[in-house]
Amino acid sequence: MAVITIAIPVYNEETFLGETIQSALAQKMDEMEIVVCDNASTDNSFAIAKEYESAHDCITVVRHTNNIGAAENFMYCLMQ
Repeated sequence: MAVITIAIPVYNEETFLGETIQSALAQKMDEMEIVVCDNASTDNSFAIAKEYESAHDCITVVRHTNNIGAAENFMYCLMQ
């Protein structure tokens, strides 16, 4: 069976990130992975994503040390 990947590019989305990840987790798929790519957020987005990563084996969080731009972060997320 194929693995379904849900890619979530993030920059300063602490208000909605938990809801977004919860929505992804609610999908009922046997083989699913969620990749969150934080684009050097200056809010609590990275911390929120890491909390979900520690609680769910299907989540991987990547953080860029410098903001690489929205389009580049989206492409990076897809490449993961």
